[in-house]
Amino acid sequence: SGRSKALQFQQAAKELFLSQPSLSYQVSHLEKELGVQLFQRTTTKVALTEAGRVFEPYARSICTSYTESLRALQPYTTHVQTLTLVCPPVMIRRAPLYREIVQQATRRFPGYQLQVSTPAPGETPEELFRPEADCQIMLQMNAVPPGYRSDVLFATRCYVIAGSGHPLYRETRVSPARLQGETLYYDRESRMFAESIRRQLQQMDIEVRLQEAASYDHIYPMLVAGRGLYISPNIYPEEPTAHYLEVEGINLPPTVLISHSQPEKPAAAQLAALIRQLYAEAERQNKIL
Repeated sequence: SGRSKALQFQQAAKELFLSQPSLSYQVSHLEKELGVQLFQRTTTKVALTEAGRVFEPYARSICTSYTESLRALQPYTTHVQTLTLVCPPVMIRRAPLYREIVQQATRRFPGYQLQVSTPAPGETPEELFRPEADCQIMLQMNAVPPGYRSDVLFATRCYVIAGSGHPLYRETRVSPARLQGETLYYDRESRMFAESIRRQLQQMDIEVRLQEAASYDHIYPMLVAGRGLYISPNIYPEEPTAHYLEVEGINLPPTVLISHSQPEKPAAAQLAALIRQLYAEAERQNKIL
């Protein structure tokens, strides 16, 4: 709220130790909650609207009161440090290894509170990057920002699920050419992944129709009837492994762990090492990631 003077979201985000897309998302969420537009956005600057100017002193008062309340409560609280882990939404909902990471981290770092969050929506890995996180699991960026390291966790693959009524049913692998003209369903959490697949197929002169699905259960009857395929970056336990077909010839950026090169908290380095270890062990044992 006190960042309206910074007129540029990028500068305000830097002062708040947030990514610019993350700050923009939070502001949009606040505007939606309040039912008013707080900022007038142009390509060159961001300025307060009339409603924003009315709201600003109240927002400052809220922030001041909150800070003062924390100071007043300090003698009565035990300070607990936090470790922040940012993951894709689909990983939190469906990946078995996520639960193992949280369980082991909670057990190994009793003096820390593990906070897990998902990034604000974005079209590229750079837009999803959260610099304030101790660790972030994401698709590889074109360039890692200074002060951070990137470790490959696993090769990102493209799988499709074909229902019993589809010609590809019981196949184990499929070439991109066989997706020509297909409707490809995907989870809303996999939107960036789906767009990446579409772009690669277009480069091969292969046209597909992408359709976002409310849930896998919602489109299951269409899959059984052979009307379309479900695409996924991972194999998940809800569906038998034998139902997944790997699409060959699709080159996707690897899934990586982004962490600080020299973290201030020793536990942050230990958390990163734990995540790398668990993924390495899972890959050696051919576990579902």
